Amino acid sequence: MGRGMRCGGCGSVLRDRPDSCPLCGIEIEGGATHSGLDKPDPDSYHDNVRRLREELEALRRGDAEAV
Repeated sequence: MGRGMRCGGCGSVLRDRPDSCPLCGIEIEGGATHSGLDKPDPDSYHDNVRRLREELEALRRGDAEAV
Protein backbone atom coordinates (compact mmCIF):
# COMPACT_ATOMS: atom_id res chain seq x y z
CA MET A 1 0.00 0.00 0.00
CA GLY A 2 1.39 3.39 -0.93
CA ARG A 3 2.09 6.12 1.54
CA GLY A 4 -0.24 9.07 1.72
CA MET A 5 0.48 12.61 2.74
CA ARG A 6 0.18 13.60 6.39
CA CYS A 7 -2.18 16.12 7.93
CA GLY A 8 -0.30 19.14 9.24
CA GLY A 9 -2.70 19.42 12.19
CA CYS A 10 -2.94 15.93 13.67
CA GLY A 11 -0.44 13.92 11.64
CA SER A 12 -2.92 11.35 10.31
CA VAL A 13 -2.18 9.75 6.95
CA LEU A 14 -4.38 11.13 4.17
CA ARG A 15 -4.47 8.74 1.23
CA ASP A 16 -7.23 10.24 -0.92
CA ARG A 17 -6.19 13.92 -0.77
CA PRO A 18 -9.39 15.14 0.89
CA ASP A 19 -10.41 18.80 1.15
CA SER A 20 -10.18 18.52 4.94
CA CYS A 21 -8.76 16.03 7.42
CA PRO A 22 -11.45 13.53 8.49
CA LEU A 23 -10.00 13.38 12.02
CA CYS A 24 -9.27 16.97 13.02
CA GLY A 25 -11.15 18.91 10.33
CA ILE A 26 -8.26 21.09 9.18
CA GLU A 27 -8.67 22.23 5.58
CA ILE A 28 -6.13 20.70 3.19
CA GLU A 29 -5.11 23.07 0.40
CA GLY A 30 -3.79 21.55 -2.80
CA GLY A 31 -2.72 18.38 -1.07
CA ALA A 32 0.08 20.04 0.90
CA THR A 33 0.43 19.87 4.66
CA HIS A 34 -0.24 23.01 6.65
CA SER A 35 2.93 23.83 8.53
CA GLY A 36 1.75 27.26 9.70
CA LEU A 37 -1.32 26.09 11.62
CA ASP A 38 -1.42 25.69 15.35
CA LYS A 39 -1.39 22.11 16.53
CA PRO A 40 -4.64 20.89 18.05
CA ASP A 41 -4.80 20.96 21.83
CA PRO A 42 -4.18 17.35 22.99
CA ASP A 43 -6.03 17.89 26.28
CA SER A 44 -9.13 19.11 24.47
CA TYR A 45 -8.94 16.18 22.05
CA HIS A 46 -8.64 13.65 24.87
CA ASP A 47 -11.47 15.31 26.80
CA ASN A 48 -13.68 14.91 23.73
CA VAL A 49 -12.68 11.26 23.35
CA ARG A 50 -13.44 10.59 27.03
CA ARG A 51 -16.83 12.29 26.73
CA LEU A 52 -17.71 10.27 23.63
CA ARG A 53 -16.65 7.03 25.33
CA GLU A 54 -18.85 7.88 28.31
CA GLU A 55 -21.79 8.56 25.99
CA LEU A 56 -21.18 5.27 24.17
CA GLU A 57 -21.05 3.36 27.45
CA ALA A 58 -24.31 5.01 28.56
CA LEU A 59 -25.93 3.94 25.30
CA ARG A 60 -24.68 0.39 25.77
CA ARG A 61 -26.00 0.20 29.33
CA GLY A 62 -29.36 1.54 28.18
CA ASP A 63 -29.73 -1.21 25.58
CA ALA A 64 -29.95 1.36 22.80
CA GLU A 65 -30.44 -0.02 19.32
CA ALA A 66 -28.69 1.21 16.20
CA VAL A 67 -30.98 2.70 13.57
